Amino acid sequence: MNEYTATITKAQDRVLDAIKQVEDVVVTGVAAASEAVGAKLPTSTSKMTWLANFPAPADLVNTYFSFAEGLLEANRHYSLALLDAVRPVTTKFLPASMTRKAVASKRPAAAKKSA
Repeated sequence: MNEYTATITKAQDRVLDAIKQVEDVVVTGVAAASEAVGAKLPTSTSKMTWLANFPAPADLVNTYFSFAEGLLEANRHYSLALLDAVRPVTTKFLPASMTRKAVASKRPAAAKKSA
């Protein structure tokens, strides 16, 4: 890892840490507000049973992020394949350490839909 990459990695780590700290504060605040509101609501409220036909919120979040991960992984493989495709040109201009064959495992298979 060269100095530029190390600097960028450190900056990325700091950004991710800051995001996690902000998220923790928000989750704590939302939890406190939810508890306060929940304490004010009557204990015997009718359930919205018609919503049982919809996916649970956590299932929606997990499905969304699984799809997003798949998109990112597919884009990584695409980008690395493009780098390999231009190697005949880049090897003429760039140092060998910058033009080594891109390391990519097999392209991920499309997720199979369950019936």
